[in-house]
Amino acid sequence: MKTIENYRNEIDEIDNELIKLFEKRMDILRLVAQYKKENNIDIFNQSRENEVLKKSLENIENKDYEKYAIEYMKKIMELSKKFQFNLIK
Repeated sequence: MKTIENYRNEIDEIDNELIKLFEKRMDILRLVAQYKKENNIDIFNQSRENEVLKKSLENIENKDYEKYAIEYMKKIMELSKKFQFNLIK
């Protein structure tokens, strides 16, 4: 039987993977921001955000997590817009 510490260790490992993926995402966002700046493209794109949310929901296996996945992705996109804005301003 697993202990709370076993579960916490598993969560820590997942968090480490998430941070690595977050950094990779931000590296690409830096390039996206530069492209948007060079091509005078708005940071906010509602249709793109809708597309990202739709794809996220299509990939979620446990439907009990859907509303949390949407909130999670919205938060990531909010941070992405802030990051791009700070790079472009």
